[in-house]
Parts: sequence; structure tokens; C-alpha cells
Amino acid sequence: MPSVTISSRAAVGFVVLASAMLLTLFFFLDKWLAYVLVTLFALGAWQACGMISFAVLNQLSSSQWRGSYIRLPAVGVVPANGVIAAVLAGGLCVTWAVWHNAVWSWPLQDIMGVCFMLVILKQFFLPNLKVASTLLCLTFPIVTGGESVMVEVATGGASHEQLPMVLRVPHHVLGTNPAFALLGLGDVVLPGLLAVFCRRFDLTHRLGVARSYFLPCVLGYGAGLLVTYCALWFSWFGDEGQPALLYLVPGTLGTTSLLALARGQFSALWHNDFELALVGGMLRGDAAAREAAERLEAGLERLLPPGEQR
Repeated sequence: MPSVTISSRAAVGFVVLASAMLLTLFFFLDKWLAYVLVTLFALGAWQACGMISFAVLNQLSSSQWRGSYIRLPAVGVVPANGVIAAVLAGGLCVTWAVWHNAVWSWPLQDIMGVCFMLVILKQFFLPNLKVASTLLCLTFPIVTGGESVMVEVATGGASHEQLPMVLRVPHHVLGTNPAFALLGLGDVVLPGLLAVFCRRFDLTHRLGVARSYFLPCVLGYGAGLLVTYCALWFSWFGDEGQPALLYLVPGTLGTTSLLALARGQFSALWHNDFELALVGGMLRGDAAAREAAERLEAGLERLLPPGEQR
């Protein structure tokens, strides 16, 4: 699957659409709409879990087995690991879809959610800190008190159906009706996109651990998550669920921005261009940049038909 770079316009459009969907679910969520969402999530997670399972199987299997293929009716020749991955992922998703309201189904939902997020973080990239700031600042929650829209939608509202947009972990694993701690998938993906950007920036500019932006961003996320649980424990802003991005955005974006200002590299992150960095490395005789460009060119030539190769 080709990677997609998120633009400022796309970031704004995402926030508008996500907000509209959240409000729609808040006002119109019923049992039938919940069933539709569960079905769509199961189908999407089947692909995501299949991709992750396929990658894991390829890493664990021998080179001979990785080269094994199976011919399937109406599908054609497919890798053997692909068939196994599809069957495993399908069994997982079907089991969750049928029993998604059961107390014991939370590990299945978490596995599906994690696979979903890994695929998103692998396929979508932030080009610079400017777009990251646009995305995270627009998703920064405003606490007004009263009923929480996010909590109402995440818990299914009047439909009493567990919606799959959260990671669920029980406070007490034992028992027939444990209380669950919920963390929205967006609370992981949105700061995670910034963390991926920081990692790519570190690798492109060959920054070691002491000059890294990735590690401080991850530590800032952990600190923000701890503050979120403290807010839940001490009932800040009332007894409703806490909007995690209220603490995660300052922990990640704030930490990265302040660190960049302190190091005098804020402009480099704000206007970063990975392609220009790669070209600049080649012009300077950077061996790593030349090697990366040669691998990219070789891969593209293998994909092109013979008549279109140079």
C-alpha cells in the first residue's frame, strides 16, 4: 500500500468530518447504527489484522516457506502465509463481532484496535511540525462541563452496544461485570503520528539518542497519560471521563516544540521536507542517503513493466 502524506488541508478536513461523525453518533445512535459500525469495524480490522499477521508470519517462517504459494478458486495464486493470516484474522474478527458485548471480548477488541492503529501509523505521515500542530491543536478538547459526548458515544449510549472505537482494559480482570478503563483510538493515533514524524526526522538527520526528538515525544505521551489517570482519580472537571488529548497534546506537541526551540531547530522541524533532506544528503556525499536512493530506484524498476524501464 502506498504511503500518504497528510497536508494541512487534509488535517482540517479530518477534524471537521470526525467532529460531524461524533455529533451524529451522539444524537442519532441506536442499536441498528451500532450494528453497522460493529460490522464495518470488523471488516476493516480483518484487513489490518491480516496485514500484521502476514508480516509476523513472514518474520517467523523460513525462507523456503515464505516462497510457498497456494492457488485458490476465483482468487488465483497467493502466498501460503497470506492464507494463514487471512484465516486467523477472520476468525478473530468474527468471534469479536458475534460476542463484542461479552465481558471477555476486550482482549480481542484491543488486538484489532492495535492492528488498526499500526496500519494507520505505517501508511500516513506528517510532513512537518506545522501540519502536526494544525492537526493536534484542532483536536485539542474544550472542557465545558456536563455530559461528555465522547464518553456517551464510546459506551454506546442508548443502544447499550460496545462500540469499537476504544481500547478497553478492566480495572479488575476477575469478576462478572468489571469496570473498564477506556482509551480512544484517536488518543493513540493522533499523538502517534507526531511520534512517527519525530522518528523519521531523527533518522533522516542522523540524530543520536542525546539529540533525539522521538524519545522525548514518547516520554511526553507517557507523562500525559499518567496525568490523565490522575485527573480520573481526583475527578478533575467532574466525574465524567477525562478527554485524554487535553493532557496528551501538551505532553507530545508541547514537549517537541519546546525542545526544538531550546536547540534552535524549531524552523527545521516546522518547515521540514524529507525529500529535500535526502537530496541534500546525496549532494553532500552522504553514503546512507545514496544507499536509500539506490534501493528506492531499484525497487521502482522491478515494479515497472520492461518497456517503461530506463
